[in-house]
Amino acid sequence: MMAAGVIVAIAVGAGAMIDYGRSYQVRTALQSALDAAIVASALAASGDQDESEAHVRAGLVSNWKNSQGTSTPNLVEYSENDGVLFAAATVEVPASFLGIAGIDTVPVRVETRVQVGLGKMEIALVLDNTGSMSGSKLAELDDAATDLVNTLMRGGNDDAVKIAVVPFANYVNVGLANRNASWIDVPPDTASTETQCEMRAPVTGQSNCRTETATYDDDGRTVSYDYEVCDYTYGTPVEECWQATTGAVWQGCVGSRNHPLDVSVGNMGTRVPGLLGRSCPSAILPLTNDKSTITTMLDSLQAVGNTYIPAGLVWGWRALDSEAPFTEATSTAEATQNHVNKVIVLMTDGENTRSPSYPDHDLQERALADQRTAELCTNIKAAGIKIYTVTFDVSDNGIKDLMESCASGPPYYFDATGVAGLNEAFKDIAGKLVQLRIAG
Repeated sequence: MMAAGVIVAIAVGAGAMIDYGRSYQVRTALQSALDAAIVASALAASGDQDESEAHVRAGLVSNWKNSQGTSTPNLVEYSENDGVLFAAATVEVPASFLGIAGIDTVPVRVETRVQVGLGKMEIALVLDNTGSMSGSKLAELDDAATDLVNTLMRGGNDDAVKIAVVPFANYVNVGLANRNASWIDVPPDTASTETQCEMRAPVTGQSNCRTETATYDDDGRTVSYDYEVCDYTYGTPVEECWQATTGAVWQGCVGSRNHPLDVSVGNMGTRVPGLLGRSCPSAILPLTNDKSTITTMLDSLQAVGNTYIPAGLVWGWRALDSEAPFTEATSTAEATQNHVNKVIVLMTDGENTRSPSYPDHDLQERALADQRTAELCTNIKAAGIKIYTVTFDVSDNGIKDLMESCASGPPYYFDATGVAGLNEAFKDIAGKLVQLRIAG
């Protein structure tokens, strides 16, 4: 009997070694499935912890079935704190030999932590805010860009990540507060009020009123509108007088310095020309690590004007330069020493419809505008700045080719169609920018 007991003990021990060996293999597979699920969730960047937890749970089960196909793991813990994502999962491994000792399963538990971290990074979002972006397209851009910000700043404000927003049309807006800055030359506003009079015949009747349709060009997009036309009957003319105010006011819009200063930064002894009486998008947001400020800015974007891509590009570059007009960026030497990555994300929904007349951008010589765009792209990349480019619902192959050559390589260019394509492009860019490291 003693010998039989020894044999059983040996058998149980040998079986335990086999079962625990099997559980070790399962642990490795479970760890891999959980790691992949939490990394995928981090890249998804929903910003909502419940949604992220559901994403991890679904990814865990899917990854496990693809590799194991048996049992079902459980996500037993999930949390997000200060950019650290923590998850724990368990699975029960059926015992083959330990059943002799009354043990039917071997529990396996794994944990993983992901630090959503970044090397130091300064990013300028150079975003097309022209008239052709009005309506749903601008809202879609807001959502896509906000998701990118949430990915890069998932833990909230981060001293290592700074983002600037540069809305552009044919002009950019540098902000009214910069009117008297040393690097800009803004003429005084002009305004005068005088009494004007003229003889006008009053309308005494109308007939045959009908609706007619006309069109106008809005940044290369033909827009239709209806208006009413009537046959009018007029009375005896009478003199009418009114107070008329004429003049021009600065709205923050700036033009270009003469070439080649328009495709460079620095040399601010030659000041940037401020232009009176022009319209332009929302004012540039210089580099900041305040996530709320950035997302609020994205929510306030407004579509206006025509397309001159160099206006946005040069100011995106200036936002990443440490010298005036903006000084929030690190210097080239400091960026090299501290491994600060500088990045421009340029998005447009169409070709250049305006070109420079210096200082204005009011001509329509596309070849010249494309040439200035290409020069800027070359100069920016030579300065060590990575450029990602996105074309959004663009049919013109010329601008697609220009944006692809502007990017820092084929993987840096995205041709997006529809809201899904735009979201995917910005998500892909965020995934390329963010650095995830498995901690512990």
